[in-house]
Amino acid sequence: RIKRIMQQDEEVGKISKAAPVLVSKCLELLIGDLVNKASQVTRSKNASTVNVNHLREAVAKESTFDFLQDV
Repeated sequence: RIKRIMQQDEEVGKISKAAPVLVSKCLELLIGDLVNKASQVTRSKNASTVNVNHLREAVAKESTFDFLQDV
Protein backbone atom coordinates (compact mmCIF):
# COMPACT_ATOMS: atom_id res chain seq x y z
CA ARG A 1 0.00 0.00 0.00
CA ILE A 2 2.80 2.43 0.85
CA LYS A 3 4.54 1.65 -2.43
CA ARG A 4 1.31 2.36 -4.33
CA ILE A 5 0.92 5.71 -2.54
CA MET A 6 4.55 6.61 -3.27
CA GLN A 7 4.14 5.78 -6.96
CA GLN A 8 1.14 8.09 -7.31
CA ASP A 9 3.58 11.00 -7.20
CA GLU A 10 4.75 11.75 -10.73
CA GLU A 11 8.22 12.75 -9.51
CA VAL A 12 8.84 9.34 -7.94
CA GLY A 13 10.48 6.86 -10.25
CA LYS A 14 11.40 3.33 -9.33
CA ILE A 15 11.20 2.39 -5.68
CA SER A 16 13.57 -0.09 -4.07
CA LYS A 17 12.15 -2.94 -2.01
CA ALA A 18 13.59 -1.46 1.18
CA ALA A 19 12.00 2.00 0.77
CA PRO A 20 8.39 1.07 1.67
CA VAL A 21 9.64 -0.95 4.65
CA LEU A 22 11.67 2.03 5.88
CA VAL A 23 8.77 4.46 5.38
CA SER A 24 6.46 2.05 7.21
CA LYS A 25 8.80 1.83 10.20
CA CYS A 26 9.23 5.61 10.29
CA LEU A 27 5.45 6.09 10.29
CA GLU A 28 5.10 3.51 13.05
CA LEU A 29 7.63 5.34 15.22
CA LEU A 30 6.07 8.75 14.49
CA ILE A 31 2.55 7.60 15.36
CA GLY A 32 3.82 5.82 18.48
CA ASP A 33 5.55 8.97 19.67
CA LEU A 34 2.50 11.11 18.93
CA VAL A 35 0.21 8.71 20.82
CA ASN A 36 2.60 8.63 23.80
CA LYS A 37 2.71 12.44 23.97
CA ALA A 38 -1.08 12.66 23.64
CA SER A 39 -1.54 10.09 26.40
CA GLN A 40 0.75 12.13 28.66
CA VAL A 41 -1.44 15.17 28.03
CA THR A 42 -4.54 13.07 28.71
CA ARG A 43 -3.13 11.84 32.03
CA SER A 44 -2.13 15.38 33.03
CA LYS A 45 -5.75 16.45 32.50
CA ASN A 46 -7.00 13.47 34.56
CA ALA A 47 -9.02 12.28 31.59
CA SER A 48 -9.56 8.66 30.66
CA THR A 49 -9.94 9.05 26.88
CA VAL A 50 -7.57 10.64 24.39
CA ASN A 51 -9.43 13.16 22.26
CA VAL A 52 -8.60 15.59 19.47
CA ASN A 53 -7.79 18.41 21.90
CA HIS A 54 -5.19 16.22 23.61
CA LEU A 55 -3.59 15.48 20.24
CA ARG A 56 -3.59 19.18 19.38
CA GLU A 57 -1.92 20.06 22.67
CA ALA A 58 0.68 17.32 22.20
CA VAL A 59 1.47 18.66 18.71
CA ALA A 60 1.69 22.22 20.02
CA LYS A 61 4.04 21.28 22.90
CA GLU A 62 6.50 19.21 20.86
CA SER A 63 8.65 20.99 18.27
CA THR A 64 9.15 17.67 16.45
CA PHE A 65 5.50 17.82 15.43
CA ASP A 66 5.59 21.37 14.05
CA PHE A 67 4.83 20.08 10.56
CA LEU A 68 1.46 18.85 11.90
CA GLN A 69 0.36 22.30 13.14
CA ASP A 70 -1.74 23.01 10.03
CA VAL A 71 -3.32 19.55 10.03
